[in-house]
Amino acid sequence: MKQFAQDFAQTVYKIGYWPSILLVLWVVFTAPIGFPANTKPLSFDDVFEKFFTRELRRPFIYRALLPWSANTLTAFTPEPVAKNISSNLHDIWQKAGFPANRSVELFYLYALNFACLVAWLFLFRHLMSLFDYSARFIDVTSFVSSCGLMFFLGRSFFYDHPAMMFFTALLILMQRQSWPAYLAILAIGTFNKETTVLIIPVFILTFYSEMPRDKFMKLLTAQIAVYGAVRVWLMWLYENNGGVVVENHFFYHFEEYQYYYWSATGYLLSAIALSGLVFYRLSQKATILQSVAKLAWIPLILYFAAGMPFEVRVFLEIYRVMMLLAADSIAYLWEQARCNLALHAPNFGNYKIIKPSN
Repeated sequence: MKQFAQDFAQTVYKIGYWPSILLVLWVVFTAPIGFPANTKPLSFDDVFEKFFTRELRRPFIYRALLPWSANTLTAFTPEPVAKNISSNLHDIWQKAGFPANRSVELFYLYALNFACLVAWLFLFRHLMSLFDYSARFIDVTSFVSSCGLMFFLGRSFFYDHPAMMFFTALLILMQRQSWPAYLAILAIGTFNKETTVLIIPVFILTFYSEMPRDKFMKLLTAQIAVYGAVRVWLMWLYENNGGVVVENHFFYHFEEYQYYYWSATGYLLSAIALSGLVFYRLSQKATILQSVAKLAWIPLILYFAAGMPFEVRVFLEIYRVMMLLAADSIAYLWEQARCNLALHAPNFGNYKIIKPSN
């Protein structure tokens, strides 16, 4: 009877896991559409219109990959199909505060967005598998960190989920040392958002003392050249657009935190707790993940310098790596507690504490 119960529970788990986690991602994906007031400044009709017509102000116009892709797919969509999409989605976009006359472009924009969000989940699972984590640990960490995205509801733009996907893909390719594919994804990802530059310091910290110096310098130069070429071209292409290359919101933070001090305190305490778990036993975790953790101060500076107060989406690219490192610490502490207290609680399967050599 006990074996039957265990088999039944395992079957229910296998059947329910994927619908549950995909439902969570669907809620995360639809939040900015359902709550457009929380997606400023990219939720207004004229702003989205200018995105598609390439008239939006800088630096937002530089996040061009998905609008370009949506425009291209719309141009190749047969007229009957385009009319069908428009007639079915016109009211939805209008109620959500988006330009209803761009129904087809918006359909492709958000379809690509959701595809990137789902791809990010599978890429993250693959990244964990490279470090020999058990299947159960991967399942639990994937689900919990997906639920954690609820924290960002209504605060992400359509280029944030692709940015997470590209950053995770770059970590995988870096770990596997697949450099041609790495450079190609770096170029494409930079068209989506300029924060792909964060991956270059990760490379430096990970391989500076682990790779022959001539190879290291060639790869570093190639990355800087690829990133620089894309950025310079985008800045040249949109040099006549209004706005600035990088916004400065530093002093807004002091004003907001004084007014919303309880919220600011909650954010600070959460960050301290997460950081404690992330850096606990950090030297015994995968080298590439250590590099991301040690460089977390870079998006922190970007948050205060260029981000708006409470705009935590700035940390979305490194969010899941931080969650993985925290989960590693929690799993280790759980196993230690079980051993020390001789508890007979369910474990994490064949969970392994990864070594720095990984």
